[in-house]
Amino acid sequence: MAFPRRFADPPTSQTLTGWRPWCVETWASTCDRVVLISCIAAVVVGSAPAFLRPFINDESSYALVAHKLRAGFVMYRDAVDNKPPLIYWTFEFLFWVMGRVSMTAVKCLTIVVNAFSILLVAAIGRELFDRVVGRWAAFLFAASLILGVAQDSIATNTETYMNLFTLLGIWLWVGRDAVRWSQGIAGAAFAVAVLYRMQAAFVVVAAVVARLVSARFSWRSTGEVLRFGLGFLLPVLGVLAVLHHEGSLADFLHWTIRDNFFYIGRAAARVSLAQQLGRVGGTLAS
Repeated sequence: MAFPRRFADPPTSQTLTGWRPWCVETWASTCDRVVLISCIAAVVVGSAPAFLRPFINDESSYALVAHKLRAGFVMYRDAVDNKPPLIYWTFEFLFWVMGRVSMTAVKCLTIVVNAFSILLVAAIGRELFDRVVGRWAAFLFAASLILGVAQDSIATNTETYMNLFTLLGIWLWVGRDAVRWSQGIAGAAFAVAVLYRMQAAFVVVAAVVARLVSARFSWRSTGEVLRFGLGFLLPVLGVLAVLHHEGSLADFLHWTIRDNFFYIGRAAARVSLAQQLGRVGGTLAS
């Protein structure tokens, strides 16, 4: 199956002349505005149950680690969990801004993140196909957030922030060739996604392979991938440098890398080889 035309075409020598921000293009027509406003309103209303419980899913763990960090404890040594660091720093920053542990602020930010994710889904659908596809994609994404397709999708999970930065990376990777160093910015967005949740690394690999295959491994596509890689490395190296400065880099590798692979191995042992191959095949096909 061929890639959509917009994705398969090599980058052009467009300039910023006449280029409009993605949010302007996304809201260009009345129909787009009605669909997107309706989707965002539905997510806002559908997220209301999140405020009826203090914590949903893993929110309590993230809040506890962030509270310890504000008290001067060291991440992965005194405040231990097995997720990448950005989710804890996000909670810590919100608690610092509010001056206290405020899950209301966390839940409100989650709604904002989901709203921007809806806009990005619509923008990607428009870039790859057309506006109709973008509208349907936004509608289905919003529905998946509030109809229980993904368990606790309105909770402040690492997947929520991973979605936002993964979608931003995809949008930059497939449709914003007019922006200088768009590939590098896309790489940085993907890196942030990985630093929220490691599973985003699979999307990074898929994006690079897709670009190389669609461009038939040209020198130009190789340069794009190199810029992408540089953009990806800078945030990752920055976070590792911070952890090294705090003396917790080894603890990070133990809890976030080694411990997660232990869970993956234990989960794989519960299913047959045929099921494992089926899941891998389904992922590759997707």
